[in-house]
Amino acid sequence: MQYTRDNEGLANALKKTGGSIFGSWLKSASAPETSHMMFGPSVEGFWAGVFATHPPIEKRIFKPTPRWDGEFIIPQTVTPQENELHPPQTTTDNPSNLATVTAASLAVAIHAIGQPKAEHIKYARQLMHSLPDKLAQVIHDQGQFQFVLMALMLDEKPEVLKKQCDIIKASCPSAALPKVLELHEALENARLLNDRLSILDITLPILKNSPPKQQASLQSILLKLAQADGKISMIEWALMAVIEHSLAQHKRPTGTVQYEKYRHLNSLRGEVSLLIKIMVSMSDMSKEEKQRCFKSTLSTLGLTLNGSSSKASFSALNKALEKIALLYGDAKQQLLEALCTCIEHDGEVTIEEVQVLRAIALAIECPVPPLLTYSSQKAVS
Repeated sequence: MQYTRDNEGLANALKKTGGSIFGSWLKSASAPETSHMMFGPSVEGFWAGVFATHPPIEKRIFKPTPRWDGEFIIPQTVTPQENELHPPQTTTDNPSNLATVTAASLAVAIHAIGQPKAEHIKYARQLMHSLPDKLAQVIHDQGQFQFVLMALMLDEKPEVLKKQCDIIKASCPSAALPKVLELHEALENARLLNDRLSILDITLPILKNSPPKQQASLQSILLKLAQADGKISMIEWALMAVIEHSLAQHKRPTGTVQYEKYRHLNSLRGEVSLLIKIMVSMSDMSKEEKQRCFKSTLSTLGLTLNGSSSKASFSALNKALEKIALLYGDAKQQLLEALCTCIEHDGEVTIEEVQVLRAIALAIECPVPPLLTYSSQKAVS
């Protein structure tokens, strides 16, 4: 309560603990040694009461909510479906096969922020089972995972690919290039290049725990690969942004809290308009239609732009996201919902737009789960 300032939320969590048929009891001879770390009572018996490290759960609920009626909340039991226990392993049911996403599935994902559902667990299992053997063998390997990230950056244009191969040759051991090309082919054959963000997600734990020198070297190589054609695409920016954010968060000192600073979107009108402008620029709409989409999205947020917004660039976008991350939660939710409306404006939501939206959401501390397309029971990142 000292840190969250959310009396009702903490009380409800305690009510659910008290209402669970399993409670929070630990059935182990060593349970007393860890009881001080438990959210609720974890050991039974007389001595548990004598040496209790927490007051009874009822007293802990009454303190933040003095008018509590004494009723606990009984948590719903979720039973996994049969197909969730045994996800398909064939590439024909690969979650990355879809080229577009429905507007409904986009809205579902936004409202699932912080509350991943059973379907998202199923999707993760499907993705892991669909990984080609060559990829599965190296994606968790401390000495080879970086080759997966390099493979995600390779371009389909031969002239750009040649430059990227030269960069890898100059920056890595001789065995690296053949491995990167092999992994890229495996990703392409499994149609996983449509789902680069989820593949990146799998590598993040090992990336975070790699030596700082290795992290810096890898980021430098990835940036060079992204810039091989003289520019950085939105999907390349999304991949780099997720890596940068994840590493920065991992390096943040324990106990460091980033407090909200801006309550209303109007306080960051320029930053919000820049973000919308960049999202609109990804569409194939005409110039006139893009302008209508831009104004319509601003209007959805109750904003008007006085004068021109900042020039669109990745540097400006990163700075804007740093400020937007300091918005209060309800304002962030409102903004993400408006961005959904923005990318749905032309009647089609592409994989690239979705992945950029997920990268933006992560950068502002509101990670969005993969999008589920319920009509086909598949998901896209």
